[in-house]
Amino acid sequence: MMTKIFNLRNIAVAALVLFNTSCRDLDLYSRTSPSTGDFYSTEAELEVAANEFYRDFMFPVDTDKYSDNVFTRSGTGHELYKGTSTSQSKTFKSRWTDCYKSITRANMMLHYMHRAEGVTPEATWLKLRAEALLTRAHQYLYLATHYGDVPLLLEPIPLEEAYDIRRTDKETVIDQAMEDLDFAIEYLPETYSDADVQRFTKASALAIKSRYALYTNRYEVAAEAAKALMDYGQFDLYPNYGELFLEQGQQCNEIIIALPQSSAYGEKRNIQYDIQRNVGGFASTTPTYELIDSYETAEGLRIDDDAASYSYLNPFENRDPRLKMSILTPGDSLMNIYWEPFKKETWDIQEEKSIKNMDSWLSNTQGSANPAGLLFKKGFSDAMRGSIDIVDVDIILYRFAETLLIYAEAKLELGQIDQSVLDAINRVRQRAYAQQIAEGGTYPEVITTNAQELREIIRRERRVELANEGLRYMDLIRWNLADVALNRPMIGIKTEGLSEESNMFSAIPEFDENGLPTYDHVLDNHNILLNRVFPERQYIWPIPFQESVTNPNLGQNPGW
Repeated sequence: MMTKIFNLRNIAVAALVLFNTSCRDLDLYSRTSPSTGDFYSTEAELEVAANEFYRDFMFPVDTDKYSDNVFTRSGTGHELYKGTSTSQSKTFKSRWTDCYKSITRANMMLHYMHRAEGVTPEATWLKLRAEALLTRAHQYLYLATHYGDVPLLLEPIPLEEAYDIRRTDKETVIDQAMEDLDFAIEYLPETYSDADVQRFTKASALAIKSRYALYTNRYEVAAEAAKALMDYGQFDLYPNYGELFLEQGQQCNEIIIALPQSSAYGEKRNIQYDIQRNVGGFASTTPTYELIDSYETAEGLRIDDDAASYSYLNPFENRDPRLKMSILTPGDSLMNIYWEPFKKETWDIQEEKSIKNMDSWLSNTQGSANPAGLLFKKGFSDAMRGSIDIVDVDIILYRFAETLLIYAEAKLELGQIDQSVLDAINRVRQRAYAQQIAEGGTYPEVITTNAQELREIIRRERRVELANEGLRYMDLIRWNLADVALNRPMIGIKTEGLSEESNMFSAIPEFDENGLPTYDHVLDNHNILLNRVFPERQYIWPIPFQESVTNPNLGQNPGW
């Protein structure tokens, strides 16, 4: 069963007020301890406490805006690839604070829940404990993979001790988190009999364990956890990749953990920065050339392959179907308006009329198309037109396709390349080509067992399958490619001399030894949006400035 992170929708109001009043603003160095009194003494109170674990901030996630997949005109790119980040940067502080708030809440419940001796059956008490341990483990895995050595707190910390905390070795932190997840895997239910109950299950713990075991090069652990999910019996790939991220896919059995959005409950996201100006958006968030050129041809070849049927003059034809399902390409429509970045007018399908094209590079107004000329289509639908600030389609955090690719990569890195590895990759690719297969066509089946060839295929498969889902940044970090990919110029459309016959691409890119597209040979044909800078020190984030000042015993990571 999928876990959805509901924001306390079913909690008794009085109990919610009591608990929130005591715990809302906790962090690592809280000036006051929560008022526990006799709380955590009954099953109902433990349920109230456990419901806190389903708040959205307790699920730390990255964004592809940190990576080479996305450029944002707002702020001219993210500071993580501009080389401007410091220990005072908001990203580092907010992630740290949210993680330790979550850890504090979990530790409070773990420390005091012994009071609820009358909880029966025992399995209920163990399940609630497992929810707390999973929550704590999730935070520590994020902290360890981003900040390195961090304080490992397993009990509530009295104020007088808070300023003497030291950091714990990263591997010890990860060991503890994996142990906590193992407890969760043992005592969380496989499913719930009530279909309306959507809480953590064994699958939730397995998904977190498999991802972070891969992130920390614990390949055997990653493979075992992924295989357990593959054998779980409740997960499969949703038939239509494009619909998976829309209203139609919200309840499907590909999703393992999702963050629900609901305008009725005030949980919603604003997509104005992501969509066309023609429908009231800012057209600010754009897929990069590097991402677009990473999609293979329909034959499963890299676009620079001599055998590939690819032309940069018709760059979106004969490509992996996920390209057009993920990227809004010229001639396609979204929110019932055609996307025509090289035309002064376009057609409003809904209103059945021609309109001035605010997304055109030819308009020479501030309403021009975004710097690279394209937008994301993945996760957006016609139904969202006019609702840019109340979109309530769920945000997927963990899904089964990632599980299959985790299994394939872990087995590859263990030197255990067998048919199960190829089958896992090919299941993902088959779904991408589902329509083509249904029409009697084929898909580019992976058959190679050469380790280096397979490694490049898996890395490219992760990039396109999981595009704009927040996983690309940590992939670059763990593959030690961030200083390669994020130290190159980011290119966009050269606006001088454009006409309706113009094309955003000027040549086929070259690819380096890591399979990353490069553009040094065509820089003169494009605008340089940004000369990206990724210093070596950013492989490990800094201890936030305020934390290190408050407690000098924490020290600081190298280079910060």
